[in-house]
Amino acid sequence: MTTGTSEVGGTQASYTSATKTTRDALLSTLFKAQDGSKSATFTVNGKTVTIDDVTTKKVSNLIDAINGSGAGVTASLASDGQLTVASNDNTAKVTFGVSSSATDAASTNGRSLLNGLNFVSGKELTADTHGASTAGTSATATIDGKKYTSDTGKVTVGGVTYTLNAMGAATVSVSQDTDTLVKNVQSFVDDYNKMIDALNTKYYEKQYSDYGVLTKSQESAMTADQITKPDARQGHQLYASGALHARRLRHQQLQHDDVHRHHLLDGSGPYQARYRQAQEGARLRS
Repeated sequence: MTTGTSEVGGTQASYTSATKTTRDALLSTLFKAQDGSKSATFTVNGKTVTIDDVTTKKVSNLIDAINGSGAGVTASLASDGQLTVASNDNTAKVTFGVSSSATDAASTNGRSLLNGLNFVSGKELTADTHGASTAGTSATATIDGKKYTSDTGKVTVGGVTYTLNAMGAATVSVSQDTDTLVKNVQSFVDDYNKMIDALNTKYYEKQYSDYGVLTKSQESAMTADQITKPDARQGHQLYASGALHARRLRHQQLQHDDVHRHHLLDGSGPYQARYRQAQEGARLRS
């Protein structure tokens, strides 16, 4: 058994809590009360102080209980929120205590309340503990003839993690998940084939490099589909080429007619000779 601490203080005539609070603060806000118990008990200079319900009683009720305990001390709350317990004659030492052997809920709450107020820096009331304590040891395991040591109880070998829960021997069989391996390889092959198909589609895509840049006049005579779709543009350009050819033929015909009229007017050319022959034939008949 390890003996706990039953008293703190005893070296000064006055102690001030390190925890700041207010007169209206509930005592249960200063510590965590035991489940199923609302009372708290502790001693000041050997005199018992009891709080019947820490969930409804306030700091002001704690001050009244200490002052009325007959411990020869005065408890007061300063304006900065610190609680002070001082000897009435300023000479007697002040002690706070809860028996370390007490395990009831009221004593446990009283111990926690005093520790929460922290009257003595670095010192806390503690209860007795039972049972022997020994240092732990690292877990060890032998796998395939090789020894492994772990402080966490887990050993990882060859990508397999073993949890060492207890002493003993065990046979562990590890097999490869071939189904998942085949599935992953097949997925890779499918993605690769899709990429090759996409590249081939782009590589062998029909190009319309025979059609040059459209002029403004061509664009104005075409629909939106004819501008953006090569097949539609092809028909329009063929039509445009035919129309252009027809205009060229018409222009040549007009030029020929101009030459014809010129020959008739200046008396030259084969047409004028025929015209003179026709005139002479008419005179002979007359």
